[in-house]
Amino acid sequence: TWSDITFGSCPVTVVRTFTAQWSHADFDTTLSCTQTLLLSDTAAPVITCPPDAELGCGDAPDPDSTGWATATDACGTVVVTYSDAALELSQENAEGILRVWTATDACGNSASCEQAIALPDFTAPTIELVKSSWLRSKNNVKFKKNC
Repeated sequence: TWSDITFGSCPVTVVRTFTAQWSHADFDTTLSCTQTLLLSDTAAPVITCPPDAELGCGDAPDPDSTGWATATDACGTVVVTYSDAALELSQENAEGILRVWTATDACGNSASCEQAIALPDFTAPTIELVKSSWLRSKNNVKFKKNC
């Protein structure tokens, strides 16, 4: 027979004890030996990014609007996080976000993918006259970006 005692999370240590018993006439014998196994996880999780997104004026760029990344790992649970940075877009009147998704497993292995989020602004700004005597000073006019 054999039995295992497992402890640790990364790496996992398994102490396996093998036991053999036999009896013959008045003679009973039990022998046992142990084997220590060290199981390491060196494989990164598998991550899938949501598709690139284009949001409308006033849409929130949070993952509930743009989609969440998913990840799996053969050896346990995965924590998925993201960070955002400005993204230069070739399209005029557009800003963007480069969202980098990272999946990390319990052993510190990680994998990343990127999602581009476009925030185009096709809404013209408005002009607001602050005072009726606008001819006296150019500071009396405010331009307001609507998106």
